Amino acid sequence: MLNRTVAEMSVPLFNSLDFIGEVLITSDRVKTDYNFDLFRTVNRQYTGHISKWVTYVYPELTCDLSEPIYIGPYEKHDKIVFNRTQRYHGNNFDYLSIREYAPQMVFVGLESEYNIIRKKLPGMEYHHVKDFLELAMFIRGSKFFVGNQSMAFALAEIMKVPRCVEVCRGAHNVIPTGANGYEAWTIGNLKQILDGNINNNVTGEPIGIEEDVR
Repeated sequence: MLNRTVAEMSVPLFNSLDFIGEVLITSDRVKTDYNFDLFRTVNRQYTGHISKWVTYVYPELTCDLSEPIYIGPYEKHDKIVFNRTQRYHGNNFDYLSIREYAPQMVFVGLESEYNIIRKKLPGMEYHHVKDFLELAMFIRGSKFFVGNQSMAFALAEIMKVPRCVEVCRGAHNVIPTGANGYEAWTIGNLKQILDGNINNNVTGEPIGIEEDVR
């Protein structure tokens, strides 16, 4: 999935991190200490915790994934940041069920993806970013983040902002770790999480899964 455009959008983000010296894009073959693509030789089924895949090959890189990586500077805003790519969807996630939250939501991602989901969430805004550093800062300033298994959720995850992932049952390998992380297995489950975090309306009544898997 890494093309020239994605690489160029990633460079400002990587170069902003205090533990990284410098990131460059090159077409030359260079000697490396770590080849992060080698996890594919170990984990062909792409199962387990995606953030740990590289440690299957390099166990010395194991770390505490509950610790946040801070990205900034950022400005706080009162929006729910939402992202949904065209891959890795949950079973029967009909977002019409949470349309009451749409006026509080801002979509980040491709405009073509926004044009699909806004039919379910009328009133949701679209926010364009020039690179992934700007995306990270916008997510960090948000009230809450909702997304499927994507680059945008990965940013919310490493920063430990209040966040919820739409679980793809066929590829359940994105697992929130640490504070403020939720997994939604059904749209009813997601609504319960939003009610509890946005409206502080927690009933304590369990949400069954049968509603979304019939």
